[in-house]
Amino acid sequence: MKLLLIIIRILSITSADSLYKKVIHNYDPEAKCLDGSPGLLYVHEGGDTTNILIFFYGGGLCGEETMAKTLESCYQRSKTMLGSSKYWPE
Repeated sequence: MKLLLIIIRILSITSADSLYKKVIHNYDPEAKCLDGSPGLLYVHEGGDTTNILIFFYGGGLCGEETMAKTLESCYQRSKTMLGSSKYWPE
């Protein structure tokens, strides 16, 4: 279950559509974004309960050739929507 929650915390569907509800992840206090903000996901309940769609927004990986470059990459991403939940719309 914990693995599922960690995977779900990176789920992001960007839409201004009011059909999506922003949900702050608070099941695991250690599941955080790069800047320490809580993980989040968007939920849209459709009509067919037999189907599920999970969309993972890409671009969050901050691995580089060296540790110094990796740390700098992670730091830079922490100031954007790729590393912080505070930049995602309601």
